[in-house]
Amino acid sequence: MLISAIVMVKNEEEYIGYSIMSMYKYVDEILVVDGGSTDGTVEIINEIIAKYDLDKKIVFWEDLRPKKELIHVRTDMVKKCKGEWILRLEGDEVYSDFNAKQVRNFVKKKLRNSNVKSIGWPYHFFVDNLKTKVPVGEPHTFATIMIKNEEGIHAEHHYRDGKSETFYDEGWFDKDRKEVSIWHPYDNRILVSRNIAIHHYAFFKSTTRHNEYAEKCLKESFEKSHPQVFKRYDFKPLMKSERSREIIREIESNVENEKDGLSIKEILRNNILDLKDNLKRRLKYYKGEKI
Repeated sequence: MLISAIVMVKNEEEYIGYSIMSMYKYVDEILVVDGGSTDGTVEIINEIIAKYDLDKKIVFWEDLRPKKELIHVRTDMVKKCKGEWILRLEGDEVYSDFNAKQVRNFVKKKLRNSNVKSIGWPYHFFVDNLKTKVPVGEPHTFATIMIKNEEGIHAEHHYRDGKSETFYDEGWFDKDRKEVSIWHPYDNRILVSRNIAIHHYAFFKSTTRHNEYAEKCLKESFEKSHPQVFKRYDFKPLMKSERSREIIREIESNVENEKDGLSIKEILRNNILDLKDNLKRRLKYYKGEKI
C-alpha cells in the first residue's frame, strides 16, 4: 500500500465531503475521525461511505477526547495506517484534479526508496474572496503534508521557550523524538515542492477564525479554477447551515475546468525555487543554524 490519508474533523460540513472525494482516487486508504460534530459532517461522511466508497477505502470512527488530547488522536490514527506514506488531510482542504494526481505521482517517482522523511507543499490560502490568496512563503502557506510511515512516527506539540504550542502548531517526530517536520530537519532529510498545492478554505466557513490575520496578511490575485470536485458531487442537501450552502454555491461558480494545472513556465520556476529552498535548508542544517 502506497498512501494512507488521515482526516480529523469536527463541524466541517462545508468541505469534508469535497476534501475526501478530491483525494479518494489517489490514496489507498482514508482514516477519518470525528470529534463530536453537531452540523452535517457525520451525515456527509456516512453518505460518502454508503454511495461512493466502492473500493472500501474509508475507515470512520468517533473519538471524543478533549482538544488538548487531539495530538494523541492523530498519533493513534498514524499507528493504524498501512501505507508507506501518510497524507495529512484536513477537513477544509481540497485538492484539484491536477494537484491530486501530482501527489501520487510525486510519491511514486521521487519518494519511494529514498531517505526523505517528510514532504511539504503550499496552500492556496484564500482571504477576502475566492480570487484573492496569500502569497506562498507567507505564514500559513506551507506545511508538512506527508510523512514517511516508519516505526515510532508520532505527533507532538512544539516546545518553544519552554512553552507548549497549540494543537495547530504540532510537529512530527520519529521514534527517537527527532523532529521530521519540514521546518525542523535537524536530523532527517526533507523536501518541499511548489508544484503541488492545496486549496485551503479556513476563511470561508459559516464560522471563521483568524480574522486579524486576514486583515494584515499580504495578498495577491488568484486566476486559476477552484477544484472540479465541487461540481462533481453535491453535499449541500446534508449541510445544516444555509450559510454553508451559500459558500459552496459561490465556490461552484468559480470552477473552470480549463484553468486547472500549471504551465511549463510555472513548473520550471517552481523547480528552481524548490531547489534553492531545499539547498538553503540543508546548508543551515550543516551549519547548525535554526531553520
